[in-house]
Amino acid sequence: MSPSPAGHLSPAIVSTSLGDPTIYSIREKLEKAAVDYPSEKDLFAAAERIADLCQRLGLNIVAFGPFQRYEGLRDRARHDAMRNILKTQFLIATKLGTNTIIVTANHLPQNELSEGFILEDLKLISQWGLDLGINIAYSFTCYSTIINKWWKAWEVVKLINSPNFGLCLSTFHIAGGLGDDTSALSYKGSEESIRRTNSLVRMMEVVPPSRIFHLQVSSAVPFINSISVDHPWYVLPACFSHFFLNLHR
Repeated sequence: MSPSPAGHLSPAIVSTSLGDPTIYSIREKLEKAAVDYPSEKDLFAAAERIADLCQRLGLNIVAFGPFQRYEGLRDRARHDAMRNILKTQFLIATKLGTNTIIVTANHLPQNELSEGFILEDLKLISQWGLDLGINIAYSFTCYSTIINKWWKAWEVVKLINSPNFGLCLSTFHIAGGLGDDTSALSYKGSEESIRRTNSLVRMMEVVPPSRIFHLQVSSAVPFINSISVDHPWYVLPACFSHFFLNLHR
């Protein structure tokens, strides 16, 4: 395994951006590659068919995920169950022909999580990845319970200290987590841009590009009015499908 996949980063589009999975099938998303996978065996067969179709279309699957609600669970029996699901995720990734799995920082309620288990759990899957030739791209979200800022995720990556464990960064969640960066200036109003810039500059200074395994570019529209049953966005289409593929030509 190469020390880092960062040298192979290339423009990609996440498959969930190709259409609402409640409306469009995988076949319609990937030029009519219909897939039905009620069992584990069918999951692997589906992954192989998707990989074959992508190859014929000149697409490469650069990452698979996100795997969520895993690390830091207080309930260790629940953790073990999630660990078994993760084993299947690793196998699906190999069938898809990718060597990167995205793992998202846990966003379950605080009382269900223990910070003391986070590193232990992530070190375990990092070792699994090393054994199978799989890289782990660790992604924080601005609403993750504990690891919800870029610098917190970076600390985790440093502590795991493994060549196959790096960052998955999202412009949306980086921006969403800048509001209370205690290392930046605390000014308000017109100084807001200065404070945000300080945080981003610091990220560029302390995070080596080789430790960024995946970069997601996305944006959001701020609410003009508060959300309510009368808001046009109150009922949103499902935004995740079973397969979260990052594709590039």
